[in-house]
Amino acid sequence: MKRLTSLGPLAGLGAACLIVLSTVLQPGGGASSDDPPAAIAAYYAQHARADILADYISLLATVLLLAVFCAAAARIGGSLGALLVAAAGAAAFFELAATGIEMALAASVHQAAPATTTAAFFQVASRLFMLSTLAIGSSVAIVASAERKPWLRGLGLVTAVLLAAAGLSAAYPHGPLAVALLPAWGLLIIWLVLGAVTGLRARPRPAAESVPA
Repeated sequence: MKRLTSLGPLAGLGAACLIVLSTVLQPGGGASSDDPPAAIAAYYAQHARADILADYISLLATVLLLAVFCAAAARIGGSLGALLVAAAGAAAFFELAATGIEMALAASVHQAAPATTTAAFFQVASRLFMLSTLAIGSSVAIVASAERKPWLRGLGLVTAVLLAAAGLSAAYPHGPLAVALLPAWGLLIIWLVLGAVTGLRARPRPAAESVPA
């Protein structure tokens, strides 16, 4: 358990880097669930390879993010730690399911199925991403509630609120909550990096070995 806790900061830095990389590699910002079926199918026909690459990176980011929350749960302990594991597990499940659907759409479904079928599966993936984002926000809120540093606790709570708004915006991609999407993921990255740096600086330093005269 101690080893898991010590790996948390490194996992946080890795997750932050991979989230940025996945976002940058996402071709054209991705399709929208508000697009017509023909536009969604055309997106996958045009950007299939790049989308699959971004999805693979997103899968790695999800694994590292789960490691961050599991390390925090081990540190927090008790019923709150168990609740964090449940929330983080739900986030990973929904994220992996949504990413799996997207990878299938990019790999073959858009070629073999009509545009309406591709769009229907994309709608399912969008709703799964919505649930994943809400669960990530819940996980961040739980970690923040147990944080001792006031500034890091405040940052985590603001991040959690924006993630909740971003998750709800997935159901209405061009609605009023859509403006929260980029700030939410940006704050999540900042929260991960600052939490990782704080965790690394708080590590106990090994005692200097005595040198015989």
